[in-house]
Amino acid sequence: GEKVNLITESPVTDVRDIIQPIRNIENDVSGIENVFTAVRLATDKWKQFRRNDGRWNKLIFIVTDERGDDAEAQLEEVISLCKRFGFRVFVVGNAAVFGRKEGYVRWQYE
Repeated sequence: GEKVNLITESPVTDVRDIIQPIRNIENDVSGIENVFTAVRLATDKWKQFRRNDGRWNKLIFIVTDERGDDAEAQLEEVISLCKRFGFRVFVVGNAAVFGRKEGYVRWQYE
C-alpha cells in the first residue's frame, strides 16, 4: 500500500507466529502500491542477519495484482540488493511478474 510497515521485529522460526499478524493487515484504499519500497525496507532490515544455529533462508513473499507504483524508480537497485544479500523473492498474484508492466501466460488454441 501507500505505507510500508514491518510485521515482525525479529525473525520467525515458526510460520504460525505470523499468521495472525498477516490476517490483521488492514486494506489500503489509497490506490498506491509501493512494492519495491517494501522489499527494500525488508532487505535493509535483514541483510546482515545470520545465525550460527543452522541454515536460515531469507525469503520475501509479495502478494499483489500489479507491479507497483515505484517499480520504475527502484526495480534494478532492489534486484541487486536482493541478489547481494541472498534474498529470494516470490510474487503471487494475477500475472504478477516481478516489476514488469505485462505478464504473459503460455496458451495454445486447441
